[in-house]
Amino acid sequence: FTNPLDTAKTRLQMQNELRRSGGAEAAGSRGGYSGVLDVVWNTLSSEGLTGVQRGLKIAMIRDASKCFFRIGLYNPLVQRLNGAKNTKNTPPALYKRICAACVSGMVAAVVCNPLDVAKTRIQAAGAGTGAHHAYGAREGLSVFGKIYRGEGLSGLWRGTPANAVRSMLFASVVLPTNSVLKDSFKSTKGLIRDATCAFVASILGVFVINP
Repeated sequence: FTNPLDTAKTRLQMQNELRRSGGAEAAGSRGGYSGVLDVVWNTLSSEGLTGVQRGLKIAMIRDASKCFFRIGLYNPLVQRLNGAKNTKNTPPALYKRICAACVSGMVAAVVCNPLDVAKTRIQAAGAGTGAHHAYGAREGLSVFGKIYRGEGLSGLWRGTPANAVRSMLFASVVLPTNSVLKDSFKSTKGLIRDATCAFVASILGVFVINP
């Protein structure tokens, strides 16, 4: 459901580069996209549904993998920093939660960076793009072979430092905020509480990492 918006975000953020390469319909063909809806409409008009769902396979693997490391490592690291016995009786300090989130976010970014590279290139690609972005809308794992053959192993980990900082910032906001909010509303358990806490934490996380 969110992949079309992710594709639009990628093209909005890269529209200057796409315009220089003549890609993605020259980034709107009207001096740039005017917004998310403009990107979605232009993509639908020129590429159809497959266009707005570019990189869906990779995006699903990427999000599942990143959540695996971020969420999977967070609680064990918090318990390790706070002490297994103390965690049951005393809530971990905020700085311990942030440290655990930073580590889990960094690991997720480093391990999953090739997925980010592949997803971005597939989503940025479109009618008229240059050879550098010549990836099919429905392309799956074969994109890694293309990148490796053209740029070597370093191509798959291109932008890792920036990606790691972004992931650390996101995790250090979302995971501690979510856990602190849940601790604050222990008396109200259930899906509504969990969904509300996750939603608020995610909004804050996106606000922090958008630059």
